[in-house]
Amino acid sequence: MPSVACCLLMKVIHILIVLACLLSLVACSGTSYVGKWTGKMEAGADVKNNPMAEAMMKNMTVDLEVKSDKTFVFSMMSIPVEGTWTQASDALTLTPTKVMGMDKSKMEEETKKMGGGSGKVTETFRTMSLKVEGDKLILSDPNGGKQGKIVFTREKS
Repeated sequence: MPSVACCLLMKVIHILIVLACLLSLVACSGTSYVGKWTGKMEAGADVKNNPMAEAMMKNMTVDLEVKSDKTFVFSMMSIPVEGTWTQASDALTLTPTKVMGMDKSKMEEETKKMGGGSGKVTETFRTMSLKVEGDKLILSDPNGGKQGKIVFTREKS
């Protein structure tokens, strides 16, 4: 016959298993970021010293469509960036695969034809991490937000 301590331990294990199952269900259901988002640019400290740049940022919008097939389209100033996305608990990571319909090698080739280097192309294809803050997605510049950020809100359907 099992001891009281053994029975108590079995009950605790049973409760932990049930809790683990519930937590995994909650984690799997998660919030869906699939849909269309509109971003407004907010100037950072470096840009606030330049009134012309700050005015341009205030009037600029950015469109983001996060698709259910794990792809996205990001468009700023009518320049489309396409790629794939992944989701972690507090971030949406966008990995560009095409800019203006060109993959990275084609973009480098075209940039060289125009006398440019590959540094800007590499920057254009860098991975973007959008931080989830409530019902908003925040894309800060990689320099700690000194140049600004884009705050995305979901478009109402």
